[in-house]
Amino acid sequence: MFFLAGLSSSALHVFFTAHTYAFELAGGILLVFLGLMGLHVVEVPLLNRTWMKQMDVKAPMSFVRAALLGFLFSFAWSPCVGPMLAQAILLAAQSQEGWLYIISYALGFVCIFLLLGFFTGTVLNGLKKYRGVVRYTGIISAVVILVMGGYLLTQAHATFQVLTAQPEAETVLGEEDPYDFTLKKADGTKVTLSDYKGKPVVVNFFGTWCYYCNEELPYLQQLHETRDDIAILLVAAPHVNGEGSMEEVEAYMQDKGYTMDIVYDTSLQVTSLYKVSGYPTTYFVKADGEFLGYVPGYVAEEDFESILPQLFE
Repeated sequence: MFFLAGLSSSALHVFFTAHTYAFELAGGILLVFLGLMGLHVVEVPLLNRTWMKQMDVKAPMSFVRAALLGFLFSFAWSPCVGPMLAQAILLAAQSQEGWLYIISYALGFVCIFLLLGFFTGTVLNGLKKYRGVVRYTGIISAVVILVMGGYLLTQAHATFQVLTAQPEAETVLGEEDPYDFTLKKADGTKVTLSDYKGKPVVVNFFGTWCYYCNEELPYLQQLHETRDDIAILLVAAPHVNGEGSMEEVEAYMQDKGYTMDIVYDTSLQVTSLYKVSGYPTTYFVKADGEFLGYVPGYVAEEDFESILPQLFE
């Protein structure tokens, strides 16, 4: 049930990314409200009621009936785990590997019932014996939900600042070529994509926090150092999706020994223009300015090796 609920998260990835601020703000408020309810700071009698009907089931149990019963039980119980499930789906929708989040969530959820199934008597006796301790799990869950809500509101505040602030680094989109752009480096130097005309360009949208971005960067640095016939241009978005400031990005890259050109899309205009919905995303531009194509997601070294010769065709 929970896996099916999360299957659509990858499909919703672009939608969630395009409306990041709205979902962070609404999700944060909702989780804070539910956390306060769990701590009984806020009371909503209607939401604390239980509607149930006793059923007299006389048919013998079978594997098929057990599977159906489990599915329906999960479906009926979804509102009880709604805040946690919503957080899992929200995180999954913001990631290109969202299905892994949902699988992890479902497996973690299933473990409890596997324990109950394999050690029914022992577990139930333990729950009965320590029922005074078990009741604190509700309080712990409420605190976790409250913290999640606070985190989302913090992220929403950072996103709002990015969306409303006048960017320090000027963004200029091309007039003749709508996909041309001008962004600034951390030191204020302007970099225009068309300045590289005459040489193929690999434009990589990345985040220092992104695992797969960090898997790609060593190879891109190698290209930067060994291939004078190819330009590498990195595009970062400070204060977005957990990214730090320009200074923090520069410090991180210097600490790793990366010397590639980095420009900053503080207004997210270029990120939006290029339909970047997740990191890393890599565009390949030929020497004449024609776009060969792009890859949303991780590009392995062997894949780079197969793509780069096409830039010279």
